[in-house]
Amino acid sequence: MIPSLSLLFMDIKKIALSLLMVFASSASGVHSGIMTSNTVSDIPSQTKIIRATASGTPAGIEKNNPEIKKDWNKPFPILMYHHVRIYNNPHDPIGVNLSVSPKNFIAQLDYLKKSGYTTVTFDDLDNGVIPRKPIVLTFDDGYDNFYTNVFPELKKRGMTAVSFIIVNRVNQKGYMTANEIKKISENGVEIGCHTWTHPDLKESKDLNKEIIQSKKTLEKMFNLHIVSFSYPSGEYNARVLNEVKKAGFEYAVTTHYGVANTKNNLTLPRIRISPGTNLKRLLEKAGVK
Repeated sequence: MIPSLSLLFMDIKKIALSLLMVFASSASGVHSGIMTSNTVSDIPSQTKIIRATASGTPAGIEKNNPEIKKDWNKPFPILMYHHVRIYNNPHDPIGVNLSVSPKNFIAQLDYLKKSGYTTVTFDDLDNGVIPRKPIVLTFDDGYDNFYTNVFPELKKRGMTAVSFIIVNRVNQKGYMTANEIKKISENGVEIGCHTWTHPDLKESKDLNKEIIQSKKTLEKMFNLHIVSFSYPSGEYNARVLNEVKKAGFEYAVTTHYGVANTKNNLTLPRIRISPGTNLKRLLEKAGVK
């Protein structure tokens, strides 16, 4: 049966009205529950893709509108910590001197935030993520109080750091477990290498294991690309430096006092933080503005 012309015109009218409704909803930014590209707030801004500290996780917790620069040689401070804990053992003066109380550490973090510093990692620097006032917080040895006393305070403030791990201390008493290291890495803390056994590298008979194999082992354990190295007790010589280069490290830190720049990436100086450090005065003394 052939439909009447009036019915045919009614069907055409329905189709036309449906199309008009589709176009109208698209113009307003919504169609069938899907936000269209006309909604400005839903268009992602172009951002620099940074290398991950862990699989699928961007390096660094804190990204306060960084300035991206390819050629950068601005001086920047690297702070050196070991323990953050309450520790007053009179029979262990070295341990006492390497310890900063949680209260003082929190005050130092708050001072850095208030003064406009942005914490970055070496991985950030390697990828050109350069804020206006960069600072690197480094923690040697991988102690368990990094996980309990440092990591929560960093995360609370949207800050980051570099934790240098000794391979044969992972899962040992007083040090972080593999699961804890994995968690801090997944939350933006950079994992750096601090050798296999923490020897005096100038006297070591097996630099390949201490430097090259330790890097490869940590990378395999935590699915990372490790760019930074810390010389145990700051000790190195030409032979050690050559092995660090051969291992493929982009940055290496010493215990020399001073403000760093990227001219000598494999012998970077640091500013040691002691129990009674006044960070404001220390940075002023070092000439950091």
